[in-house]
Amino acid sequence: MNTFLGATRGITPDDIDERAVAASKVLYIEGYLWDEPGAKAAIEKAMAAIKQAGGKVDAQALAGGIWEAMITTGVGLAVAIPILLLLHLLEGMADRRALAMRRCASLILESRSYRGEADTDEPVHHRAGVVYAV
Repeated sequence: MNTFLGATRGITPDDIDERAVAASKVLYIEGYLWDEPGAKAAIEKAMAAIKQAGGKVDAQALAGGIWEAMITTGVGLAVAIPILLLLHLLEGMADRRALAMRRCASLILESRSYRGEADTDEPVHHRAGVVYAV
């Protein structure tokens, strides 16, 4: 069994061992792979091998799986897209707030040097030996 969900995207009819498929009791088909032309042809070949061996093929169960995958994807997108928009809005607000805080901190540090609190005429945050996190 493949555990990597994308492992079967490149499957083709040449990859199907009809004898092994016909001898199987269960053929598990992932509905989300049905859109790949090669995978679709491989699935059809596997289903034909099971039918020829006298097994049953339930195409409605496959269709139900595809429908379920489409509903799940739609619901996931309906939740993810608004949350992504909210994330961008909040990130923008945080960036603007951080910029405003940096500007205020710079103004405060610069104003200290103009009020005579600094020893030299240099701006406070550039004076040697003084470290400010701005």
